[in-house]
Amino acid sequence: MGVNTGGMGAIAPANFFSNELEEKIKNHIFKPTLEKLQANNTPFKGVLLAEIVVIEEKGVLEPYLLDFGVRFKDIECQTILPLLESSLLDLCLATAKGELNSLELVFSKEFVMSVALVSRNYPTSSSPKQTLYIDPVDEKKGHLILGEVEQDNGVFESSGGRVIFAIGRGKSLLEARNNAYEIAQKVHFEGMFYRKDIGFKALDLKEYS
Repeated sequence: MGVNTGGMGAIAPANFFSNELEEKIKNHIFKPTLEKLQANNTPFKGVLLAEIVVIEEKGVLEPYLLDFGVRFKDIECQTILPLLESSLLDLCLATAKGELNSLELVFSKEFVMSVALVSRNYPTSSSPKQTLYIDPVDEKKGHLILGEVEQDNGVFESSGGRVIFAIGRGKSLLEARNNAYEIAQKVHFEGMFYRKDIGFKALDLKEYS
């Protein structure tokens, strides 16, 4: 086991996420939590993000809650929101007004994969600032999201650990994965590295590059 990092990559949708697993998460994690908040007269409005580990036990997938967050988290948000076809503004307004029951969310049937491009010393120590060079990206294949980046006199420089996120999308997870890594190669700065095994297990690949 290596050192702890922030999210280094993600895929959506998860290929193991069945209706049965969804019901377990709803009934064993979210429902009891929301009922307790109501019972304590502390109703919650906002983003409630559950970090869950799924373990296979006797051939059955079981979810276990690690913790809750009350915000969008970067790698998850960057991977899921590109699939949202409904208005994010309408979703936020309905949440604030307590009118989520009136909203029907629509998601794309495509796949998305995100890869974090990080600086040389991440996550153990800070790295010197490096000038960023970015080649044109085909927007049909995905996009880039700036993370730890600063601008000085029109020049973009890395300023921390997870510098840029490469987001690929496609009709299949394999296509999304290929596009994400193609987009990652459009970014250049000294010491840049990224994991090459994102989506590896979900696709049951025998090797990765």
